[in-house]
Amino acid sequence: MKVPAIFKNKWVVYAIYALAVLNVLGYVSTKSWECLTLFAASAYSVNCYAKNIVIAVLAGLFVSNFVFGCGRVRENFEGMDVKKAMETLKKEEEKKEKEDEKDE
Repeated sequence: MKVPAIFKNKWVVYAIYALAVLNVLGYVSTKSWECLTLFAASAYSVNCYAKNIVIAVLAGLFVSNFVFGCGRVRENFEGMDVKKAMETLKKEEEKKEKEDEKDE
């Protein structure tokens, strides 16, 4: 496979290595082992095909972050149902009303 000259530049290689290390550290710190495995597997498979480490690492980052969605943001109330949330809200309102009555 013919590779453009930009992927053979040593500064580009260093930048891609730094990006890969930051992503791997992020996966390890969040204990996202499936993302780390997917990154390594996809980078290895592309490296076997393209024989260029820069393209392989970029493909691994693309697959793990965009296709698989390892960098997704989760909401806080993901597991809370609406009924429980409403009960909690009512309790907080009652508590605030009692505090207001004490202040008067």
